[in-house]
Amino acid sequence: MVTLVCSYDRTQVNYCESIGLGLVGAAGVVASPCVVLVSPHNYRQRQQFFSSFPNVQVHPLLFPFEDLDASYLRMLMGLDSGKVPLYEGVLMALLRRVQRSGRRPTWTDFLTLIANAGFTPAQMQPLQQRVDMLAGLVMESDINKESTAHNATSCISLLSSLQPGSLVICDLTDPLLGPEDANAIFSVVSQLFVGSHATYDKLLVLDEAHKYLQVEGPLSKTLLTTVRQMRHCGCRVVLSTQSPSDIPREFLELCSLAVMHNASLLLSLSHCGVGECLVFDPHASSRLGSEVGGAVGNCIKARIRPRLTMDAGSSIRTATTLDRDTPGEGKERERERET
Repeated sequence: MVTLVCSYDRTQVNYCESIGLGLVGAAGVVASPCVVLVSPHNYRQRQQFFSSFPNVQVHPLLFPFEDLDASYLRMLMGLDSGKVPLYEGVLMALLRRVQRSGRRPTWTDFLTLIANAGFTPAQMQPLQQRVDMLAGLVMESDINKESTAHNATSCISLLSSLQPGSLVICDLTDPLLGPEDANAIFSVVSQLFVGSHATYDKLLVLDEAHKYLQVEGPLSKTLLTTVRQMRHCGCRVVLSTQSPSDIPREFLELCSLAVMHNASLLLSLSHCGVGECLVFDPHASSRLGSEVGGAVGNCIKARIRPRLTMDAGSSIRTATTLDRDTPGEGKERERERET
């Protein structure tokens, strides 16, 4: 199985806690290789940030132009909206003509098509802004060729990073990247991931989804389609959020399992020991019956084993408790002081 995690933030010191799955936390444990794909405009900063993380490879998130169809181009250029300006209509007509020919243009051919389309200067100015947005994410563009020329191995595509048993984190931490931009990029990433022809199972995870999952954004439509067709595409979807009310209601209606952590419930938990929890499942009694030991009403008592990989989400108690060079070290030092 391969796991793709989508994560977005504007604060440079934050990172996706799922990266702990790629860090060894106990002796004898072999952690999964972890690939972090970051915003190309913030690549140098994120590469330096993750330089002390073992078993982590950092690459800019770049799309080969041949992987992008007309719908992906619209989303990455920010044209997927209700109002269609004239220059977009002309651009879409060009894309339809190319599609009818049976081949996709190269990045150079695409730029040539735009230059020869006869746009007026008034139309060309806003269109060029859209093209520049797209160029920042296309592998063959001049700006990305220049930034990756010193290190050819830093330039890999999303599909080439998907290897069985691997963890891929799409980290769009960038102070200059808005939630709407992250929404569009994650929509393209999700569709490429789900649509990849592979023999392995796929797990798509949206971390802190409330930060970028808008009701009307393209990502919501992509995910709802994926959830409804999960068994046909060999993919499962997991959403993590601290604000369920900000998530489109359809996701809550379609989810097969909801986990509430540290929720305030009018329920006595005195019968739970250390490392135990209650699983709420209205169908548990009919499905599992009396075979489950420790059932309490409509709840099933479950036991959670200690994690084998490193806890990258350990709490920071004081400024001197945690050294951010390696996640989890601060909590270990805190335990040493207590003992």
